[in-house]
Amino acid sequence: QQAHLTSVWPAAVRSTQRANENLIVKMARAQDLPQAFQSPAEWVMLVATKANLERLSRQKLIPAQKQRFIWSLPPIFSEKDLDYYRPAVLWYLERGFRRWEVNNWGHLNFFGEPERVDLIAGARLNVRNPAALASVAESGCNWAELSLEITRQELAALPHGLLGAVPIVTVYAWPALFTSRLPVKLQEDRPFFTARQDAYFVRADKHLTRIYADRPVSWLSQLPNLRAYGYRFFLMDMSEGPQPPMKDWERLLSGFKHGRADEPYSLFNLDREPVKKKQR
Repeated sequence: QQAHLTSVWPAAVRSTQRANENLIVKMARAQDLPQAFQSPAEWVMLVATKANLERLSRQKLIPAQKQRFIWSLPPIFSEKDLDYYRPAVLWYLERGFRRWEVNNWGHLNFFGEPERVDLIAGARLNVRNPAALASVAESGCNWAELSLEITRQELAALPHGLLGAVPIVTVYAWPALFTSRLPVKLQEDRPFFTARQDAYFVRADKHLTRIYADRPVSWLSQLPNLRAYGYRFFLMDMSEGPQPPMKDWERLLSGFKHGRADEPYSLFNLDREPVKKKQR
């Protein structure tokens, strides 16, 4: 498998130059695909909701679009969803949709022979060290999105080792930090605060309750450092968050191009230190 990886993807090069650099964009809605395909992104990823799966089954991507397309399986399934998703995944595989993002270890059971698919381990698999990269590679994933919880120290050290799967760094996302099927007794329009005085909000629908930070995670301003560490594959995840999905699309593409992050944003765990306990 390592020979296959190095033949498809170039090895990481410790340079600030942008040779062999690739942007991936992840979308929530099928109707936003035309904008995504017109962007500089090498790959365009779409969340495999039932609505998106059924809408795309009635449309036809041209070969160039199909080569750039990735399905992203939702991280949370109910048992009854399995009866829907197994045949849906097979239907798309039979029609040449080879690239899939897996966000749950159980997703791997949807796929048979590894040579039929190109799998990407999603950020929710929490990959943040060489052992984790080797583990997802052994499970059939050629690429792995690094955990959003990864620190700068871990990012700097990772490219020095032998990489089992090619790492992808998420440079923009607004993820749900907590997801539950149970309702939470908090008002949606009022924030609650952590020990660090970070603000969070609740958003609920008929299926799930989610908790979001009051600002997205953005490492767009860190792109020069990430390139210097040796990373060449970057993801902008537009598929989640409390705001309309495409609200800041053009501004974020410009931010990626120029290595600029507009306030407000969070670096999340990048430079964080543990909260110090108060002396009694």
